[in-house]
Amino acid sequence: MKKINITTENGKLQLSKSNKFIGIISKTKKNKTPKKLEDRKMTHARIGAFKVFQLPRGMRKLEATLDELRAEKDIQVGSHIYHIAGDSDRVIVPSGYIYIYFNEEASETEQEKLIKKLKLELIKRRTAKSLLVKVTKKSVNPLKSANLLMESELVQLAQADLAEEPTYYDFSMPNNGLLDLQWYIRNIGTPRQTESPSLLVSGSDCKIAEAWIELGNKGSDDVKLAIVDTGFDIDHPDLTKNDRTVFSIYTTDGNLDQFNFTKDHGTSCASLAVADGSPNGIIGVSPNAKFYAIDGAAKSSFLVEKLFDYCIEQEIDIVSCSWGSVLEGDQLDIAKREAINKAATQGRNGKGCVILYAAGNESREYINFYAQHPDVIAVGGSTSADEHFWHSNRGGGLSVVAPAGIAPIIAARASWDQGSDHAEGNFKYWYDGIPRGEPTRYKHFEGTSAATPIVAGVCALMLSANPNLTASEVKEILEQTADKIGNPYEYNENGYSRRYGHGRVNALRAVRAAKARAVGTGLPQQEDDLFIFSAQPQSTEGFAIQVGTYRKYGNVLKATDKLQKQFNRRVVVNIIEPNNRLLYRVMLGVFFDKATANNFKNQIQDKFPGAFVKNLADL
Repeated sequence: MKKINITTENGKLQLSKSNKFIGIISKTKKNKTPKKLEDRKMTHARIGAFKVFQLPRGMRKLEATLDELRAEKDIQVGSHIYHIAGDSDRVIVPSGYIYIYFNEEASETEQEKLIKKLKLELIKRRTAKSLLVKVTKKSVNPLKSANLLMESELVQLAQADLAEEPTYYDFSMPNNGLLDLQWYIRNIGTPRQTESPSLLVSGSDCKIAEAWIELGNKGSDDVKLAIVDTGFDIDHPDLTKNDRTVFSIYTTDGNLDQFNFTKDHGTSCASLAVADGSPNGIIGVSPNAKFYAIDGAAKSSFLVEKLFDYCIEQEIDIVSCSWGSVLEGDQLDIAKREAINKAATQGRNGKGCVILYAAGNESREYINFYAQHPDVIAVGGSTSADEHFWHSNRGGGLSVVAPAGIAPIIAARASWDQGSDHAEGNFKYWYDGIPRGEPTRYKHFEGTSAATPIVAGVCALMLSANPNLTASEVKEILEQTADKIGNPYEYNENGYSRRYGHGRVNALRAVRAAKARAVGTGLPQQEDDLFIFSAQPQSTEGFAIQVGTYRKYGNVLKATDKLQKQFNRRVVVNIIEPNNRLLYRVMLGVFFDKATANNFKNQIQDKFPGAFVKNLADL
């Protein structure tokens, strides 16, 4: 195999060109398989926007086949397939897009001359020093183009966008007991059928039923909740609600790609969040929410950016992602980090999209790279015994945990799901051999893939109680109201555990806290120099970052307004009176633990060099 070295934000990466796989993108809407490939095995229904086919081994034959396909009028792109050197199981396709980050001294004219010289097409000027470009028929392939760009003294980083199938975070465990249907909604510890009481500890649920009672309903139909995944059976009786939007980031018209109806991961995830309680069906945590089924589990930077731009355009409130990666080389690059940050701060008309990612089921001491993003709610797994779900990843950045297994979770399954091989006949979807619900429609579903849409549903209930919450406030409330489970010695002095994050989600407490904040934000809204200002008492629990002290109240109002718009966070004002003179301490917060506050302080250090963390209990 031919090898090529490319530069990424995380260092050099060596790829091997495959001598038996190719990828294609069709021009036609139906995306039909070309006749030349009809007798070839399609190994991947989609890697990025590509379909991957296996050919007889041999680079010469492969090159000839690609040339023939590229000449066909119905083929938009034909591409080589690559592997990470030494790992032939990882199938990677260059999407054709390249992210270029120029040095400060590179003028706009110099930038445009360089991409013209390499015969690249400018797709978007992302910032003054950042461009998104695409290869053309006259340019060399994207990997070589990126390397040529790196040879220029003007370029700080040129990163070819690589598409790869993500890891889907469901987990099938061996038969270990029976399922108590939807115990995560309300668990009083009463065994059902033949399950052991020790597997079903009273109170290990998320207090969802109690949250419904607190709200007086099962959530608002004004809240938009998106499940971003692959494999949606939109004809499943639990997902055929009228208020539903289906969209794919992979197709030009947004329609689902029928070729990818091989997985059913999205079907199961969606049912846990928004299933509408059809006869003989299950009910989601927030069944009234407007459901967006987004076919968009992608590792490609270009597609991740497209995904979150769509979420911003559609003003989606909550984005639930039960997929990602912990593989070496898959750390988030600049484009992905910026795309997530943009949605988390600019979505929902400035309040920010609430974004959740599964921590992952690899039992690592670090969590899914997407979940590590500071604007993301990272969801780990707990069990029906209120313990750590042993396959759930652990580590810094974990926000909360939610039910993921032991007494397994029942979820919808797609009509095309063939089930597993560990049992016979109609029982192959049930570890104990006892079918539940309408035949052929349900299955056991576990892992952080299950925990994440459950928490997404809780977030929808919180926004039903208070639609004005910012994304960062939703995250703060979830963390501050979570129940400490497991061994208390696993939590540090700030109440944080690498195994449980801030604890297991408690929907009742979270909804009550959301309602309490609806009384008044304490933040001004500016219209020139005219302010509408309301205030409410602030609890002395937690930490904040002091960014300034003011003598004039007018300056406090202006500073508060500016900080709120700039950081999209709560602003706390502490009034003191030293030597009979009023002073106003202005602080950004509130953070549940000191470590999180310190992390945020470091992020804003360039704007506020003198900022420091303040324990509110000391005020």
